[in-house]
Amino acid sequence: MKRGKIWLFLAAAKQFVLTNLPIPHIMVSNMKNGSEPGLASRARHLEKSGGAPKQRSKDMLQGSYVALVTPFKNGGIDYSALEKLIEFQIENGTDGIVLLGTTGESAAIASDEREALLRFAIRRINNRVPVVVGTGTNNLSHTISMTKNARELGADYALILVPYYIKPTQQGIFEFFREVESRTDIPIIMYNILGRAGVNMTAATTVRIAKACKRVVAIKEASNMIVQAAEIVRDAPEGFVCMSGEDGINMPLMACGFKGTISVTGNI
Repeated sequence: MKRGKIWLFLAAAKQFVLTNLPIPHIMVSNMKNGSEPGLASRARHLEKSGGAPKQRSKDMLQGSYVALVTPFKNGGIDYSALEKLIEFQIENGTDGIVLLGTTGESAAIASDEREALLRFAIRRINNRVPVVVGTGTNNLSHTISMTKNARELGADYALILVPYYIKPTQQGIFEFFREVESRTDIPIIMYNILGRAGVNMTAATTVRIAKACKRVVAIKEASNMIVQAAEIVRDAPEGFVCMSGEDGINMPLMACGFKGTISVTGNI
């Protein structure tokens, strides 16, 4: 009975999406030309043909981006294990790698360790897949500084979460992202995670930021609110990318028009 109800819900959700929400451009493009979606497939094609890597763009934000763990040994970062994890992910077709997100122990890593890890990892990745670096904190100046540093070290995107603990208002969230975007020059992925930030960034605020800040190109949505996710897809400006931040609801979010996931389970 429960399984039957689930399938009825999914069928209804699919019908709602097809009726009320725009189909993402990349899905239309893939359906027209029959190509396999995802950067990994394009990268494999380029490798076989000897072509150059694709220029970085928000169109590359699709598929499965692994939120890579940071391995430790004897009280420090295990760089040998980190290199093996990077190679494992690329060999097995990840569409991108996220460094120093929550899963990457960003809150437990010192500033000198952080820069050393990024230098090592970005050099090993060597432009084979896009690199996202977590740079968000609840301190505006520190967030701006780390975001600039990620850009200098070769990151393709900065992942910045809603300021945690201080519980800003929706206007405060808007001002925070607008200030970071105006003082940096790297594409930004917003990260909405109610459980850690203590406050939800609403669909209206997300869309407002996306329209006001040209370098805010995507959101990692981890609010667990499917209706809110659908509203973002419906109202966001053309080209704005929605990525799932909650593996448990990846399928319904894809049904709503999300282009991919920043995945913890992608580590295995």
